[in-house]
Amino acid sequence: MAQYSFALETTSGENKFSPWDDPKVWYVLYADSVTCDPSVPALDDIAFTLEMLNPDSGGKPTNHCGCDETGLLSFYEVLAFLYFAGAIAYGQRLWQTIQKGGPMHLVIKMLSIALIYQGIGHFLTLIHIYRYSKDGEGYPLLDNLSTAANGLAGYQMLLMMAKLSTGWTLSSSFSTLDPKQMKQINIGVIVVSGFEVMLSFWNTTTLLVLIKILIAGGFGVKISKKITEERSTLRREFYNKFAKCCLTWLLAYPALAILSLVLPVHSRFKVITWGLLTAQSMSILLLYRLFLSRSLYWEVSSLATSTLPLRMDRSEGSKTYNSETRTVRIHKHIAVN
Repeated sequence: MAQYSFALETTSGENKFSPWDDPKVWYVLYADSVTCDPSVPALDDIAFTLEMLNPDSGGKPTNHCGCDETGLLSFYEVLAFLYFAGAIAYGQRLWQTIQKGGPMHLVIKMLSIALIYQGIGHFLTLIHIYRYSKDGEGYPLLDNLSTAANGLAGYQMLLMMAKLSTGWTLSSSFSTLDPKQMKQINIGVIVVSGFEVMLSFWNTTTLLVLIKILIAGGFGVKISKKITEERSTLRREFYNKFAKCCLTWLLAYPALAILSLVLPVHSRFKVITWGLLTAQSMSILLLYRLFLSRSLYWEVSSLATSTLPLRMDRSEGSKTYNSETRTVRIHKHIAVN
């Protein structure tokens, strides 16, 4: 027997239910007077539209978002505001840093491109969810474009991780990797990023988790080797912090997907979305802070290794610097060409 029934006597109708403490799964059946009467010949199918709405902020049943989507619109609105405020507060300074060139120029540029793609994806998702809450359909095209934009942001991040972990210099405005090696890295990152986007479209959570764990493992091995080879204490510290931020970006989704298994089904999607966007945004902010704070050290280190005059005194086995009219202060760890 049905727990609730509603008689539809006209072409349209509305029935309200009191809210429950916990979400429930609904099984809806439409039946008329001849549904269970085998003596009546089959009639043409009747097309009807059924809408199940949640109350909005004013208590009126106009919200199409279900329990698994409640709160996402507010979250994206706050996120869009933070992006807008950050662009106004730091956009000009960041643009001047990129225009100036010098150390950290390329990585800051790549990180900025990733942030732009991610911001575009969030904005498109915001429009889609806002429209979906009103009509229950939204803009599927914008939702797909948002997934593609997030894929491009992931591509930029993976490209930056791959280049830095394979010996990309941070002390120049130009790439020092071999063109052949650069081409191989680009092709590999494009293939991996494209596969991730396809899995996102297909909603295959398990495969996406495995892919991200494999990428994080490969990156961890390469960056650990880079840290071991680095002799400068400050540079080792830099690569350690860089690795932590990047691993947070990569492992946020697998960790949240696994932790969400212990949560109710209706709250898993929200928890993964909130946690993933928060972790990725924090990773980008920490990377900006790291790159901008270490840019001066890389500039001084690069200047010292390329322009500082040096003479070797073989009789005493010590180093002496040529006298100049100005004092040059350098870090105690210096590479000598």
